[in-house]
Amino acid sequence: MYPKKLKEKKAIFVTGLPRAMTTLLCNILANNPKIGGGETSPLLEYVYGARYNFSNTPEVKSALSEMEMTDSFMAFCKGGMNSYAEQITTKEIYLDKSRGWIHYAPFLWKLRPDAKNYCMR
Repeated sequence: MYPKKLKEKKAIFVTGLPRAMTTLLCNILANNPKIGGGETSPLLEYVYGARYNFSNTPEVKSALSEMEMTDSFMAFCKGGMNSYAEQITTKEIYLDKSRGWIHYAPFLWKLRPDAKNYCMR
């Protein structure tokens, strides 16, 4: 049911203002047989929810140092994002679209420095 070790998928993150043609860009990219996904996704909301809980849960604050908390959160997000992508597509490259990625760009660049990021306005 759950793979023991997932190979990290390559990723493309698309963000933009409403009516900025992000859907058109995703549809064009999805024509590539190596790329899957592309619909507006809840992935950012999952990451945001995890960040809130990691930041505000007394059990996490008392059990981990700030560095351990940051490292464990980043590992959690990286694994969770990859598992989510694996469930969405079996293709080599995962395409994720969310208006919110622009607000979390520095986090995303740190978490996935290899990922391609597109911002449409």
